[in-house]
Amino acid sequence: MCVFFVFSTFKASKIKLFIRDQYRWLEGDLANVNRSVTPWLVATWHQPWYNSYQAHYREVECMRVEMEELLYSYGVDIVHAYERSNRVYNYLLDPCGPVHITIGDGGNREKMAIKHADAPSDCPAD
Repeated sequence: MCVFFVFSTFKASKIKLFIRDQYRWLEGDLANVNRSVTPWLVATWHQPWYNSYQAHYREVECMRVEMEELLYSYGVDIVHAYERSNRVYNYLLDPCGPVHITIGDGGNREKMAIKHADAPSDCPAD
């Protein structure tokens, strides 16, 4: 069994109160998960915390700073937001951190994101 936590990042990039409300909701839900019954925890939102493209690079850094420790402390396994990475926590490779996964930007009004924010060899991706 798997539990998905889906929340918004659109207001999170501008309003810390919005982050706190989501944090309280997520903390309450995570505290009630029985990992022996539900071994997989997946969180998802739009703007990525970790990616190598300039288009969204650190766009919601305030949300990452506020919420990443919570996801880490409850052992969230996968974060779906942008591109696949190795297990990452606080911009470092970490075997206990979640894997971040790319699904794509179909129909994105901003056009294709092709400029990298970091040199590919410096990014935490495979």
